[in-house]
Amino acid sequence: MILRPVIVRIPNAPAKGGPRPARHLSTNSATHSAANADRPRGPAVRALQQEYSRKAIAECARRMGLPRTGWSKDGDGRPMPLDGAYWSVSHKPHYAAAVIADAPVGIDVEQLLPRRDESLFDAVATSGEWSAIGERSWESFFRLWTAKEAVLKANGVGIGGLPQCRLAGVVDAKLMTLTFEDRSWPVAHTYFDGHVVAVTTLGRAVEWRTLPTV
Repeated sequence: MILRPVIVRIPNAPAKGGPRPARHLSTNSATHSAANADRPRGPAVRALQQEYSRKAIAECARRMGLPRTGWSKDGDGRPMPLDGAYWSVSHKPHYAAAVIADAPVGIDVEQLLPRRDESLFDAVATSGEWSAIGERSWESFFRLWTAKEAVLKANGVGIGGLPQCRLAGVVDAKLMTLTFEDRSWPVAHTYFDGHVVAVTTLGRAVEWRTLPTV
């Protein structure tokens, strides 16, 4: 099975901002909040992002010949398989992304927006991981952050699992391997319009599709 992630632009999204203020980081939850500091707040904004996440998963299902509706989450917010198909969604202010597979899968999108708190680098990865990735830049940070988020989603684990999710190796600019609970997780990336998206590949080819809207 070829993975066919779908990325959809969210219309009428808030304007893109600049660098975000520093935050003191003491827990994985604080790390998650700081790394996602560009996420607009408010019920109307969240409703719009959720609407386009549903549209993204529906378009992904259409491309794979699967039902466009019926994709639901459990009481803890984890996606529930539909007829043996696993799925994952992610959204930021300007884009929503979705993927469907025949095994647990995860996807994450982030805007490449620098933060002012460089302690995030050490909160997200070890010095060995940064040596493997080659540099401490914000592009590398969000590449690694989205990869770890995608792996944790595929395992149905929240941000509390971040310390157990480690970079095992970098293949090239768009493929790396992570480990979580003694299992290897290949992760592919794509870059567009100041954003990066990561998806766990299950060792398969990935055909990305970005849509202006649906």
